[in-house]
Amino acid sequence: MWHVDWHEIKDPRWKGLGLIVYEDDSFRFVVGHGVYPIPTSQLMC
Repeated sequence: MWHVDWHEIKDPRWKGLGLIVYEDDSFRFVVGHGVYPIPTSQLMC
């Protein structure tokens, strides 16, 4: 099973962007990530 975490980046160089991380629950392994302006699944397609 995987879960998704969203973090709004506080660094002014990355203003208005957030980090999305997909993580495997069993192994705590990051299986995917990206930096996006808004948290929506439509950007991941």
